[in-house]
Amino acid sequence: GPESDIYSFGVILYQMLTGRLPYPLRQGSFRDIVGQMLEDQRQPLASIRALNPAVTPGLEAIVKRCLAPRTAHRYPTAR
Repeated sequence: GPESDIYSFGVILYQMLTGRLPYPLRQGSFRDIVGQMLEDQRQPLASIRALNPAVTPGLEAIVKRCLAPRTAHRYPTAR
């Protein structure tokens, strides 16, 4: 649905602005890494502005909202 598209867009924006993924890339079977992935999302994201000072506070807020772990906290549509 749109919630996962918004999240994916946030990942792309984060990577474009910082040169890195918002969370560590985990490898292995889903069963082995799902707990680690959930724990990664519970941790605060690295500040985009700390990694790229040219990013405005507003843009950082947009990206963080796109990457909110709870779908209810993300934008409801890309519009």
